[in-house]
Parts: sequence; C-alpha cells; structure tokens
Amino acid sequence: MKIIISPTKKMKIEEYISPLSRPLFLEKTKEILHYLNSLSDEEKAKVWGVKGKLLKENLERLEEIDLSAFGSPALFSYDGIQFTYMSPSSFTDDMISYAEENLRIISGFYGLLRPMDGIVPYRLEMESKININGKGDLYSFWGDDIARELEKEESLVVNLASEEYSKAVVPHLRKDVDVISPVFLEEVKGSFVTKGVYAKMARGEMVRFLAENKILDKEGMKEFSVRGYRYNDALSTSMRMAFVRKE
Repeated sequence: MKIIISPTKKMKIEEYISPLSRPLFLEKTKEILHYLNSLSDEEKAKVWGVKGKLLKENLERLEEIDLSAFGSPALFSYDGIQFTYMSPSSFTDDMISYAEENLRIISGFYGLLRPMDGIVPYRLEMESKININGKGDLYSFWGDDIARELEKEESLVVNLASEEYSKAVVPHLRKDVDVISPVFLEEVKGSFVTKGVYAKMARGEMVRFLAENKILDKEGMKEFSVRGYRYNDALSTSMRMAFVRKE
C-alpha cells in the first residue's frame, strides 16, 4: 500500500533529525532549478504567483538552494495544517518506519518524496506554468514518472492528496492498481459537505492513524474514528471511502 499526500507552501528546516536518502528524481529537479534561475524576477513572480515581500523572500530562497546539500527529511520539512495534525515530530520509530515504507509526498519540485529524503526549502506548486524542453506545465514535465515509481509492486494507492497533486499521479497509474480516495464530510442539516480546513486536518490525522495502527488494507482504514468521523458505507463507493461527522 502506498499513501500519497500533498506538500505545503510553508516549509521549515529540521535541524535535529538527519535524512536517510536523496530524492529519487534529483536530476529532473536540477532541470527545474536551472530553468527557474534562467528567468527574470518578473517571470519568477509569475511562476510562483507572488509579489512584494513574499517575492523577495522566495528570490532569496532560490539563490540559497544547493541541491548537493543533504537538507532535512521531507516528512519534517513541511509546515501546513495537514502536517500539524499528522504531528510527525511525535512519531515513534515504528511509525517512522511505516511512513518510510508506505507514505509518499507529491512535489512539483521533487516529483516523489519518501519521508526521509533530504530536501531544501522551495516554492513551486504543481499547477505552476513552466516551459522546460517544450513542456508547458509541471504535469507534462513529470508525465508518468511519478506514477511508474509509485506503482512498483503495489496494488493499492490511498489518495490523500489534493486534486492539484493527485492529478499528477492517479491518471497515469496502471488499471490494475486500486485507488481509494478518503473524503471527510460534515453533516449539516441533512446535507453532506466538505470543509477545506477540516478535510486537511483529517487527512493528517488519517496518516497518523494508519501509521499508529500499521494499516495495510481498506478494511483497516474503515476503523478511522478521530475527531468524531465515522466510516459511512452508504456514501462510499469502490473508489471513495466516506467518513462523516455531525456538526
């Protein structure tokens, strides 16, 4: 089983835990870095979708990127809502081992990351428009590379990534790979809705639950019951696993 999640824009450097490996697609990351460095500041701002103070910060960050540096482990380098509720800093050794075997982070800059791959802070969303070797965006740049690596000897992919990132993977997977996408719904006056912030929280907590309990199949996933969510068979399908809580 492989679990895929999205990265975050906000990043940090983990000083006390050393990475164990280098990213799998580092040569392609070097191509992206070379391309970004070839752009004017105005063009970089357009790729990143930032301006003002945020542009200045990212220009400085880009100048400091050294892909020969070992960096800090990917699992501990992202700093958004999902990672806050996942709380990898409190993972036991067994949970880290589970994550290393089963969890993968999809990245516009690095492609596919294992939890203990060493990375450096960057900004580059998967939907960013680029022009590398005639590829007009990162989806075409990465093509099926991420999916081919992800599906090696795998028959189940748990998709906890946002649509922006899952689009870089799911359409390219072999037809015999079973993809299941957990969704987290709020029951409000008889209707079922997804609320973005709550869904991000639940995705992080789902990863933590899977690692704590060493879950490796869909049946085990149904036991997730954090923060009032319960598996709902009636709202689930072969490709969607629905978890509902009442507001």
